[in-house]
Amino acid sequence: MSTVSAVLAALTTLAGATLSGWQAINGPVGSITSTEDRLIAVGAEEVVGDRQFNSMTGQTTSERYVVPVVLSVSLPGTDQQAADAIVLAAYDLFERAVREFPGGSDLSLSASGVQQALPTGEFRLNRQADENGRHAAVRFTVAVIAQNT
Repeated sequence: MSTVSAVLAALTTLAGATLSGWQAINGPVGSITSTEDRLIAVGAEEVVGDRQFNSMTGQTTSERYVVPVVLSVSLPGTDQQAADAIVLAAYDLFERAVREFPGGSDLSLSASGVQQALPTGEFRLNRQADENGRHAAVRFTVAVIAQNT
């Protein structure tokens, strides 16, 4: 059985606990109505992975995949630097919360088969402006290694 759903749920819960005042969403933003101008979407884009199979039984023995995480903020006005600063600070805080999770690098999901769930270190900052104000988003990924037996 895949560990993807358990990891998505754990990251969403961690996001909600870490980022006070931010709306944490498991899945695409378009699937619900956003109630906050600051949100974090876990698994909003496709989760890309790889599975290894046991040649005798055809059962999954291990999987590796990458979970996309997007943090975004929207501010009225023209201060792009403020929007950037808010989203980058939130990214730093959440990325560190994943890396330093008190239950270990498996997000306390070892019973499900997760061995490691850690940020890859790569990120992208996207900046936009429109008639509603300034917007900034950071996208990063969490790499997961799991063993299914």
